Amino acid sequence: MKNSFLLLALCGILLLSCNPRPYDVSREAVIDAPVEVVYTTVNNHQNRINWSPWEQRDENISISFEGPESGVGAIYRWSGNSDVGKGWIEILESEPNLRIFSRLMFEEPFEAESREKWEFSSEDGKTRVKWSTSGEFPGWMFWMGQDNMDNMMGPDLEKGLVGLAELCSAATTDVQDVDILEVEAQTCYYIEASMAFEEMTPAFFDESYQQILSYLGEDAGRISGPFFAVYHVWDEENERTELEVAIPCNSDKPGDGKVLRGTTYEGKTVMMQHLGDYESSGNTHYAIHAMIEQLNLQIAGSPWERYIVGPAQTANEDEWVTEIYYPVAAAQ
Repeated sequence: MKNSFLLLALCGILLLSCNPRPYDVSREAVIDAPVEVVYTTVNNHQNRINWSPWEQRDENISISFEGPESGVGAIYRWSGNSDVGKGWIEILESEPNLRIFSRLMFEEPFEAESREKWEFSSEDGKTRVKWSTSGEFPGWMFWMGQDNMDNMMGPDLEKGLVGLAELCSAATTDVQDVDILEVEAQTCYYIEASMAFEEMTPAFFDESYQQILSYLGEDAGRISGPFFAVYHVWDEENERTELEVAIPCNSDKPGDGKVLRGTTYEGKTVMMQHLGDYESSGNTHYAIHAMIEQLNLQIAGSPWERYIVGPAQTANEDEWVTEIYYPVAAAQ
């Protein structure tokens, strides 16, 4: 009788230990960037590869996006090696500059669901961020507890916040105040290209500009502004772009098939200056996206970059100046 009672007690303890048990892991950081920049960076899944710690564990990770580019309904899917597994995350709630709530589904190496929450608050021009992940241990993981999960996930959350801080801080350090400008149309001569990111070398731009100058010939003396490039497609998933390398020029030449004649955008734009090398200009683009959203505007066309000071003027990258323009219209 006594042995039967002990066996029943042990079974009861085992069953209780196998019930799902909640966990909640969070970390906080103060980021030296406006809350609008930090919120917008997190709210857009396409920025995730630039700061998330998990994507760095598989250089061949497969990533895809569904739904809107940012905000409620935006879905990010990944599939990788055993370190990153397979799954997806969907933004369920998004309150500008305050919080983001998402559902995180793991499909491999095992199925599990958790919740991800971001909380933002402004502190003297900086941003306090709290990143939390919560869920339940399945019954078969009876040996796991809150401390185990905190020790396992906490360092990754901390690393991610460091990456986010570096990205957002750079976006605000490398830019000057935003300008809203009305730009006039100009005649320009350009070369179209579709290529992989790795093919966008200084040699490619030099050769393209030289081709345009050669075509213009004596009319090169009628160039009306800095050289520029228009980016019609920027596909980070497949690392490809479609662009026009262009020179503004008051010439009457019609173009020759390779060098085309066209007219630049006319209308309202948001412009920021990027100071420094071209590789870090992505941070300035992120900052412009944040400012456009903050100003209740929407992107209305392809962005372009004007190369005010570059390699042709100085070898010192710190002295390079690029103006980045985005056509905008009132948000609908």
